[in-house]
Amino acid sequence: MLQRKISKEKYVIAAIITAAIFFMGFFLGLVVENKRVDVMSDLYQEHTVAFSSSQMQYEYLSEFTSNETCNSVFDTYYRSLEDLDKTQRRLESFSKNEKINHKQFDLLKREYLLSEIKFWLLAKKIKDQCNSDMVPLLNFHSDPKICPDCDEQSFVLNYLKKKFGQKLLIFSFNLKDINEPMVNVLKMSYNVTSLPTLIVEDLKFEGFTARDELEPAICARLTDPLEGCPELAENGSI
Repeated sequence: MLQRKISKEKYVIAAIITAAIFFMGFFLGLVVENKRVDVMSDLYQEHTVAFSSSQMQYEYLSEFTSNETCNSVFDTYYRSLEDLDKTQRRLESFSKNEKINHKQFDLLKREYLLSEIKFWLLAKKIKDQCNSDMVPLLNFHSDPKICPDCDEQSFVLNYLKKKFGQKLLIFSFNLKDINEPMVNVLKMSYNVTSLPTLIVEDLKFEGFTARDELEPAICARLTDPLEGCPELAENGSI
């Protein structure tokens, strides 16, 4: 009887230790994830301040439109846009973690989408006010199961981005599980009914669009297309 009692106590102690380890790991995971969300929140606050700064500089441009001030604002704007792109990549990596707080994560995604729309609107203003040599492009897409051609379209856009650099500004909106009304407003404004859909200023491309179709449209909207479009310049198309 004594041996059975000791064995039972061992099982109880082992169960308690196992449960303690489990709960410690569970709570540690929550702490780590909360830290991640806090980091993302801090990053978005930084982006909000950066955008406010760029917006204020645009208001300044409305009064003083020298080439020097335009160049300064565009450099600041592009650096802020690069920071926003880094945040987007972090969001993608976090979305693969099943332990994330989905409600908070959805709010962060909405904040990112709103920031992206603001930067797109500001790009249009800077282009008009300063006659900046850049082309904003909207990319409406979704996951491969919904949009089989979207991955290939992204490959084409990445190629064009590398070619044109700062002259091509790409703003992408994944239409799967959209919870942000402003994205739906854009979707309705441009009558997006198929994916992928690309908007290059006044031009709309529905379905997969090859590089040979997109490149001339981008070049035609550049102030100085000779650097990125030598083949078009040689043919006298511009």
